[in-house]
Amino acid sequence: MVGFVGSNRQGEESEGCIKIGEMACLRCVAGSRCGHRVFGLVGAVWVLGLGLLGAQVPAPYLRCVYTLNNGDVQLVWEWRPVNCGPVHIYASTSLGGPYTQIGVVAFPQNTFTHTGANGNNQTWYYYLTDDPACGSGGVLSSDTLDNRQPAPPDLVVASVRNSDSVEVRWRASEEKDAFAYVVYVYDAGVGNFLPLDTVRVPDTVWWHTSGHPLRPQEATLHPETYSIAVMDSCGNTGPLQVRTHTTIFLRGGWQSCPGQFRFRWTRYRGVGVQSYFLEYREEGVGAWQVLQWFSGGDSVWRWVPGQAGRYCFRVGGRLVSGDTVYSNPICLRSHVSGLSGRFYLRRVTVDWDNVVRVEWWIDTPAGVQYFRVWRQRWGENSSPQVIAHILYDPQHSPLYFVRDSQIDPVEARYVYWVDAVDSCDEVHETAERGAYPYLEVRSSEAGLHLLEWTAYDWWSGVCGRRVVWRSVSDGPLQVLATLTCSDLRYTDDVRAIDVSDGQFCYRVCEEEAQNPYGHAGLVSCSPTRCVVQDVIVHVANAFAPGVEGVFRPWLRYRGRIVDYRFQIVNRWGAPVFETTSYEEGWDGMVNGKPAPQGIYLYEVYVRTSEGRAYRRQGYFFLVREED
Repeated sequence: MVGFVGSNRQGEESEGCIKIGEMACLRCVAGSRCGHRVFGLVGAVWVLGLGLLGAQVPAPYLRCVYTLNNGDVQLVWEWRPVNCGPVHIYASTSLGGPYTQIGVVAFPQNTFTHTGANGNNQTWYYYLTDDPACGSGGVLSSDTLDNRQPAPPDLVVASVRNSDSVEVRWRASEEKDAFAYVVYVYDAGVGNFLPLDTVRVPDTVWWHTSGHPLRPQEATLHPETYSIAVMDSCGNTGPLQVRTHTTIFLRGGWQSCPGQFRFRWTRYRGVGVQSYFLEYREEGVGAWQVLQWFSGGDSVWRWVPGQAGRYCFRVGGRLVSGDTVYSNPICLRSHVSGLSGRFYLRRVTVDWDNVVRVEWWIDTPAGVQYFRVWRQRWGENSSPQVIAHILYDPQHSPLYFVRDSQIDPVEARYVYWVDAVDSCDEVHETAERGAYPYLEVRSSEAGLHLLEWTAYDWWSGVCGRRVVWRSVSDGPLQVLATLTCSDLRYTDDVRAIDVSDGQFCYRVCEEEAQNPYGHAGLVSCSPTRCVVQDVIVHVANAFAPGVEGVFRPWLRYRGRIVDYRFQIVNRWGAPVFETTSYEEGWDGMVNGKPAPQGIYLYEVYVRTSEGRAYRRQGYFFLVREED
């Protein structure tokens, strides 16, 4: 068995009482043979009735039985004033017996260890008798106790009664050795249940207050979860009740537009709930009145008060057991505030310097204090972030904007939205969320660039058209193509463009049409994305010396070449020509003589400044004009 709260297994005897930590006394200890508290009622009957019972000998009071760590079982008892001893100890592995005497202990010893009992894996049942020679009227046995941990009782309710306390109530334990109850509360900070107090049997109710020294009740901050365990008089505490009870937690606020209270509450956990009800009263005035009844599955409700004022609310739950539990009370004031006119996200775009720009529009607001601009990475389960707080200025233009330079829009796509916080601290969010078009570009060795992009998300109106822009070798961006809104890809053929660095940059812009707020013509652009075209290597399949000059590869974007080699061999593998300069070519001569007509093999090797290498192998036909 586990130790009891705040002390060791046997408790601490001091000033005639067994104490548990700093808690109140749980058992009177009047000298070495002072009986248990029960003796006050029962012992007197035994003493006065000895003649009526024929001098029967009552057994010592068997306080508790528990299993030690090594599997042995420890018995603890108290001698009664009428006992003469020694005590006889009987044990069985079955409640119905048969029982075998396993020990005889003389007065004043009050403990016995059943060695080799294997109590961690075996249930034993024990009872005691006084020595038969102490009387002539027969022997009375003690209660029969087992070595199992005391089973926890069932919780009945965990109910918030006011802002300062929570009532925890449970059913009386049926364990014969139940001496006290230990009340626990779940603490999220440590991720476990914490013991709060020890309650003396037969009490079955306890109040968790906001001033509790071990852990104040926090039912006004979040749901509180409670459990209960049983302690015997030796301080051994059994397991916690797994059927915990969790209080109802009520949240609420005033929404200026359209002028209503909004409530949300957590459901009661522990037993079934037949129905919930919401009660209210004016703050500090009158009794609670039921405002609305709900089914056991409801947890959200709105209420429009008849007049402005400050009201207090709480939620009650009618349990299937017939008991009633309550949530934390909250007090709220109604206000006149809100938004009117137009409040919407105009666009999210990427400016020419690759910085995201967020624009929104608001006119004729009422009670707005400030705006919050939110950002979240697209397509990921990431947490949204507030990137800006902008104060509302009645003298400001209805158009507001911020520029977000904290992210790289080329590296990933982000979605943005804006909300307004009014004078009642109520939040009003725009209906629109905006994510700029996201462009990806892939180049090929063939000199074709494939552009693919996502559409803008999302316009208040509809898309009108898309425009593709391109710059070449750090030149200005110019319109490359105008497309419809159904086009999400475009292929750019750059084989006819020969620039030394091979750099091409692209940008896609989408234009809104038919804006419901009368602001048509808004444009959202993707970030500018650049690619470097691979070196294009082309080798002819025929060569006529004296007609075509020299034979050499045709290269595009050769300004990035840092290593070059061109070799030609005849059909037998003999070297014919070799150079490391792409400006040089073969004139068709070998050792000062015209090479014969026929098939020749070539190999081209190119390495660029980016570290990319190209190797081309093939053959061509050398053609000689007839004499």
